[in-house]
Amino acid sequence: MTNKKIVTTQYVIEKLLQARRSVNERAKEGIRETVMRIASIFLLFATSCANLEECLSEDANYTLTKYTSLIYQVHNYYRTSGAFILYGRSFNAFEYLDTLNALWKDLSSEGVLAASMDFTFLGKKIHYLYRSTSRPLFVVYIRHSRNLMEFVHLSSTIHMSYAVWLIIFSSNIDGNLCPDISKSGYSFALPLDVETLVLCEDEQIIWEWYYDDGRITLTTLASWSHGVFEMRANTSFYMRRSNLNGKQLQATLVNMNLVGHVPGTHIDKKIIPMLMNELQSIMNVALKLPNNESHFGNVDRATGNWTGAIAQLIHGDSEMGFGEFTMTTDRLEVIDFSLPFSLSKSKLYIKEPDKTVPWTGHFQAFSFGIWITILGIVLVVPILLTLIKFKNGTSFLYLLAENYLYVWGIYCQQGLSEFPTNTTVRLVLFSVFLSATIVSAAYSGSLTSYLAASGVVLPFTTMQGFIEDGSYKMIVFQASADYDLFVVREKETSKNTMARKMRSLLKPAHKLPTTVTQGFQEVCNEKVAFFVEDAIVDTINIYLPCKVVGIDSGFESSTGLILRKNSMYTRLLNFHIQRLLENGLLNRMRKRISTVSKQGRNILPEVELWGIALILALITGGMLLSSIILIFEIVIHNHQNGHIRRKHSRDLLFLKMQKRHAKMNSEGAKSTL
Repeated sequence: MTNKKIVTTQYVIEKLLQARRSVNERAKEGIRETVMRIASIFLLFATSCANLEECLSEDANYTLTKYTSLIYQVHNYYRTSGAFILYGRSFNAFEYLDTLNALWKDLSSEGVLAASMDFTFLGKKIHYLYRSTSRPLFVVYIRHSRNLMEFVHLSSTIHMSYAVWLIIFSSNIDGNLCPDISKSGYSFALPLDVETLVLCEDEQIIWEWYYDDGRITLTTLASWSHGVFEMRANTSFYMRRSNLNGKQLQATLVNMNLVGHVPGTHIDKKIIPMLMNELQSIMNVALKLPNNESHFGNVDRATGNWTGAIAQLIHGDSEMGFGEFTMTTDRLEVIDFSLPFSLSKSKLYIKEPDKTVPWTGHFQAFSFGIWITILGIVLVVPILLTLIKFKNGTSFLYLLAENYLYVWGIYCQQGLSEFPTNTTVRLVLFSVFLSATIVSAAYSGSLTSYLAASGVVLPFTTMQGFIEDGSYKMIVFQASADYDLFVVREKETSKNTMARKMRSLLKPAHKLPTTVTQGFQEVCNEKVAFFVEDAIVDTINIYLPCKVVGIDSGFESSTGLILRKNSMYTRLLNFHIQRLLENGLLNRMRKRISTVSKQGRNILPEVELWGIALILALITGGMLLSSIILIFEIVIHNHQNGHIRRKHSRDLLFLKMQKRHAKMNSEGAKSTL
């Protein structure tokens, strides 16, 4: 022992002299700093070791260095971000300083980020590492029972599934504890989703184990022989742990019927029960449903307390929640979500305006310039014809009115009573006939296309337009994620002008609907816009009480199941949901949600009286105008006939008087004779 102390003292003195010689060429400040650093190391060395024999033991150094290749290969296999060598307080860091330096150097030369820290430091900095680094590899070397106790304590204070764990047991520790550590009596917190590799020193088998229900489950994972890491497990991580052996889990099922009752239909939204039964089968787990809920859950901003199914998970009454839960930032802070099995857009649904053509719509078949051209022809051609046909002794105005009737009749597809003999007049009328035929054919085709392809004219097409319109009230589901978005998170969205204005248009909470049918009853009967996911509306789209149109709001929502915060079943559940998505079983479930027959629903829309109002008005107006003209002609005709009859009577009376006077004259002449 004395010789070893002398050798150690000489070694330290030699190091001091070398350091002193190496810093002679530097500045005085650098010399002082180097000397202080070496002195600090010497002081740490002198106060850390119980005896020099323990400090200079080469067994531990050799044990760590011989697993450098294993650490590197495990790092590459799991594609971790780096390797962290962990040790406890009972682990003498100075004793392994050269070993740790060698490990860092070897791993760094292979491009692996390497570092070392004690368990206490990791427990304090785990949240920082979780945010700043991706999945790391933590290497734990268990040399004696004190290291094991410290590691057990660490496992109960941090989220273990964050990293891959490589645990190496020294051969110096009690042999009966490796690999079946459950014999030690320690209660590990190595949940189902932690990837743990356990190697007993001087053995070739690498074990995989996790702690659940008071026991450790052991499986053979890989082998380590002659410096080669070889994976023996032929299935993926969650396939190896997918069988929970009939374990019972407390779960909550939300019985909230979002669709509501639709008379005359058999709509039954069963995707959640079907998904729950499928997961029970493939995971071999028994879900107990002692406490079902009628709603998903909301948070009271004043107290911070949650309600509904979310509250049951927070209080530990349930492990999972089955329902179509919409992911929100508030919910993610207190619970975990599974992978979304439904992605949908939230739209603003309003009643579709009447698809009627306005009276001015019949004139929109032609542009304004074409109508001016037609009107110009109708006005100018009669004047031209009148100038050509006018002769002395005829009435210019009468001839002009007659030509206007001719041209108007041609454009109304009427013929002429007689075709003129004048060649010039014939050419003019032929041109009018030709233009009228082209205009009539073009108008018929354009009007038919316009009426058939006419779309719905919406009062607004964007959320900003909805806000600016201001004449519609907005509704959402009671106690829903959409309600939280506009009301519960009021402080967070107060700076968002659009959200604040939409909140001002929202109906009071007690007047909000609880089902889709209630919501669309209000949409059809009131001037209301329904903010809801399109996937829910598609379920009963053909049975809505009126036609609705959805306006894209820009909000997208993800729907999934919920689990307790940091639940060890989250990743396992995600694995199986991903498999259901890839295998198409979830799509099959959606198709089986409702087997509603659509026969007889494809009915052409009825033509309402208001839709043909303009045509009826034109017909009625034409009949009235024709009646007025007819009456006017009859009056004029009767007036002319009466004038002729009176003139004829006067002429007859005048002739009679002439005859009578002539007779009297003849009789007077005879009497004179």
